[in-house]
Amino acid sequence: MTKNVEDISFDYLLRAYLENRVLRPSSERNYRQITSAIQKDLRINYLQEATKKRILKWRKEVLERSSAITWNNYHTHMRALFNFAVEEHFLGENVFLQVGKVQAPKLKKKTIDLSSLELMLKTIRFHQDKFDPPWFWVAVFKTLFFTGMRQQQLLSLKWSDIDFDKRQIFLSLEGSKTHREWTIPMPDGCYGELWELKQQTLMHQGPIKIDNHPVFHLQIFNSRFSGFGLTRHQIEGFFKKLTKLSGVPVSAHRLRHTMATLMAQSGANPDLKSLQFILGHTDIRMTMEYVEPNQEHLRNFINQLKLETS
Repeated sequence: MTKNVEDISFDYLLRAYLENRVLRPSSERNYRQITSAIQKDLRINYLQEATKKRILKWRKEVLERSSAITWNNYHTHMRALFNFAVEEHFLGENVFLQVGKVQAPKLKKKTIDLSSLELMLKTIRFHQDKFDPPWFWVAVFKTLFFTGMRQQQLLSLKWSDIDFDKRQIFLSLEGSKTHREWTIPMPDGCYGELWELKQQTLMHQGPIKIDNHPVFHLQIFNSRFSGFGLTRHQIEGFFKKLTKLSGVPVSAHRLRHTMATLMAQSGANPDLKSLQFILGHTDIRMTMEYVEPNQEHLRNFINQLKLETS
């Protein structure tokens, strides 16, 4: 029997949902932000106020100020919350099943050319007062680029995940977007930086076991930062500063896109299955999005068309 929902608020629903689900901190944060957004945008607090008419109005407002991707993200989270509300008999039906997602345009992946990547590394080393210590941030930059790992995976890395003898990096469940774990080879491009980072860590930490310590423990090298390990806010601040000083837009995700695009376009027959594994894609179609046909090959192909003229 459906319960009376007059006193069931969004905040109550969110608390109940989080108590019944095991989510990563980033996922919890998304649910909190989106639940706050719907209440603020529509000026409602209770589930019964979320009518189809109001949700359609909300969708229109979100699309006007943002993008289809943003709305679809909102929709995914709210649909899950309202499904839970139906399961718990807080609601009789899920209004988000009546208001759907919208078709998001397939845009070209935003990447960075190699000369700009080199410029950014020079920028980090030149502005030592802005990036303290510079070798630490070079290690962050190179690890993200050469491995293609996501930002959360880098933040979740512990020294026990790094095997210098086998030259492997273990990507744990903690930082995984796809709720799985796997091991990738340690690229030569960031091996030296990671090795130096470990030596610096051992030197600053003293004779203690660091296996369970974060790999990117900024606070032990720069006392202006607090916490235990690099945070999402700190790494986003780093990329914001690097963008301003270099004049080239950059983020952890753009480095991942750049790495994947370069690998997908390497040679006539790129090894997409290996790239899929390294990136952690569960569907090869996601990896295929990085493949762009060679323009010269396309030109030769289309020039096979002949039309005799008299």
